Amino acid sequence: MKSGEITKERLHDAVRRILRMKDKARLFEDQEALMAGIEITGDIKDVAQKIADQAITVVRNTQNLIPLSLPKGSKFLLINIQRNRNDMGFPAYMNHINVLKEELEKRGYVADMMLSYGVDHKKLEEDLKGYDCVLFNCRINPANYLGGTIRINWDNIMAFWRGVGVAHPRVIFTSFGDPYKLYDLPFLRTYVNAYSHDDITFRAFVKVLLGEMPAKGKSPVSLKGFFERETD
Repeated sequence: MKSGEITKERLHDAVRRILRMKDKARLFEDQEALMAGIEITGDIKDVAQKIADQAITVVRNTQNLIPLSLPKGSKFLLINIQRNRNDMGFPAYMNHINVLKEELEKRGYVADMMLSYGVDHKKLEEDLKGYDCVLFNCRINPANYLGGTIRINWDNIMAFWRGVGVAHPRVIFTSFGDPYKLYDLPFLRTYVNAYSHDDITFRAFVKVLLGEMPAKGKSPVSLKGFFERETD
């Protein structure tokens, strides 16, 4: 625009057209509430499950934890990195996370669930000793956090203070949203990208986690120094 290649009016026209398209797609509405009102059934559900089954990406598996080999009755701790609906007025998300717990329990495992928000890392360090596997489940939405960022916020990062979050021998971190969380936590030894946070994706993740199907997804991004180590 400064060089005169395009005019200010042309730029404004482009912005208006983009905003109209986003409005038509209902992107300015509460996406959690919008999606909750859409029932996925029949052929659409089958196709969605096939897509989810193809998408799960094991980016880093340096301890060869995936697929997990644990006897029935083993205890899982699910630590969810998310925000509460009542926290500073932000809407809740990962509303289907109970499906992950239910899928593990259907297979004969014990699964407890907690939020990482504001966790006492000293108490967490003690609690982890009672579990056979720890699953960190993350979705940080820029619409739900101050500053419009996808970075993990300070009140959720406390679970990793003093190395607590990776002290357990079986820790698996999964991003059920953007594929960039390894940038925040480069020390993770087992890291998975699942891209979505619906019940279909949670079911696909459990199947990959327990070796019921292979992980077939490919990372859509490459972060030098982080993702290039995925085969280490």
